[in-house]
Amino acid sequence: MASIRQPPENKTTTEQAAGALAKVSTETDPWPHFGLAGACGAGAWYANTVRANRNASAVMAGLGLAYSYAGYLLSSGRRRDVKVGYDVATVASLVLTAYTLPNALSTRAADSIVFGTLGGISSLGNLNKSYQIRTGVPRDAQVVQTA
Repeated sequence: MASIRQPPENKTTTEQAAGALAKVSTETDPWPHFGLAGACGAGAWYANTVRANRNASAVMAGLGLAYSYAGYLLSSGRRRDVKVGYDVATVASLVLTAYTLPNALSTRAADSIVFGTLGGISSLGNLNKSYQIRTGVPRDAQVVQTA
């Protein structure tokens, strides 16, 4: 059975939780960004064809491009590019959340709820990684096999 053990640098509960989130991001990036790019592309298509809302379609297409660019930068592996990639993804996630959340709260539309949730989760992960790259805190959680 695997258990998560935090390095001694993560002293507070908040740092431990952020360390676990950072570990997930480290292991899965850049794929979540490419996934969000595809989801935003699908959202742009849906907004244009089903809802006939060209403004929403343009916003979603732009966010899809931003997520694609962030994923590309993260896949390069160069420190400067990774830092910029997380910054681009953070801004895109915050915009996605800010754009979809009001509609999700007022109309309870399923697409807005899904995109608002994805944007919120992505905002947390990307903000965490941006902060980690700049400060070195929190440390990634370590997964250790126990008997």
